[in-house]
Amino acid sequence: MTDFRKLFKPVDGNAREREPQVHQADFSSPAPSSTPYGRKEGMTIDTNPTVQEVRSTYVTLYTCHTRITGYLHSSHSRPTDMLNTLDQDFVVVHEAIAQALQATTAEGMQAASMLVRKDNIMIAIPRDRRIGAEQAPARQGLKVERIPVKATVEAWPFSIEGDLHLAPGVAVLQHVRDPHHAFMAVTDARVSYHPSPLLGFQAPFVVVNRRNVQLVVEASEIGQPDPDVAEPETANTEISGIRAAELLAETEVFKQVPLPELQRISTQLCESGRACRILYKAGSEVFHQGDAGDTLYVIESGHLEVTLRDTHRGGEKRLAYLGPGDFFGEMAVLGERRRTATVRAVTDVSLLALQEQAVTTLLQEFPSATSTMLGIMVERQSELAGSGLNMAA
Repeated sequence: MTDFRKLFKPVDGNAREREPQVHQADFSSPAPSSTPYGRKEGMTIDTNPTVQEVRSTYVTLYTCHTRITGYLHSSHSRPTDMLNTLDQDFVVVHEAIAQALQATTAEGMQAASMLVRKDNIMIAIPRDRRIGAEQAPARQGLKVERIPVKATVEAWPFSIEGDLHLAPGVAVLQHVRDPHHAFMAVTDARVSYHPSPLLGFQAPFVVVNRRNVQLVVEASEIGQPDPDVAEPETANTEISGIRAAELLAETEVFKQVPLPELQRISTQLCESGRACRILYKAGSEVFHQGDAGDTLYVIESGHLEVTLRDTHRGGEKRLAYLGPGDFFGEMAVLGERRRTATVRAVTDVSLLALQEQAVTTLLQEFPSATSTMLGIMVERQSELAGSGLNMAA
């Protein structure tokens, strides 16, 4: 069986994007006469045929699980027209880079060209505004003026909020069911990716595959939110044992533990529910000084601040600033039982949360990590004592 991975070249996910190009197919020059197909005596050749302009537009395509960036080649200037006028079942993406949406690393796969089935494309986004750039349909001088209608489009696993652009007299349902155009435009779009909320993004223009739309709701049909009901600041999601082990291996405590062994234990903890991923919005508190605590956290992404209450002057004093690879919350889990400081999300953050039983299991399985953990706890206790602040709850 052919190993298709050998056909691709790994590439760093931070690879620079190339400038879009414009190619011209020039048929005016005859082949050299030295070849069997060159001009022969008495042959008449049109040296001034119509030159067809081929545009290269840089785009990002999203399938359910993959993000693909590269160039579409077409005589059309707009990606919407490119996708809607192609009769083939596949789209050819040139100089393509493909990345799994929930990959644990930034690496992807690169190829000179990739075939992507059109039905599998959920969303397409033009990335360049100079060549082949899309504008809102109402601004393009169309023969039929378009009416923007705010709506939410569900195309699992994506949710897109933005403006649809309808012809006068056309209802939203008719617009979505248009049998002649597989892709429709949504402007001022806010895109959510349900399996991982942190992968959501905003874009001035996206193209959505009508065939994959399961639900469309006009904004006028959505009830006004209850002002007394606050938007949730946290969300719990599953995490794989492999990913949990990778996060633990980035910490000072477990970096010396063999990764296969760490993966084995982490998988057991994740499957039993003693370890999970928790998302916090910027400005929300993970815990407050004086609270009871039974969870240790490892930072997957984002930044948090650790503050202490100043009972003499009032207010708070920042003690530490934490980022990916750092952990916190161990004092309440292993000794104090009460949170000795307040930890607050400075940005949106993703955390690996380990319940007390999970921490105990890890330290029992890997005794060498215990001494490292205790050493870090002693250092942090010293920092707290040297802060000169009252740590009483």
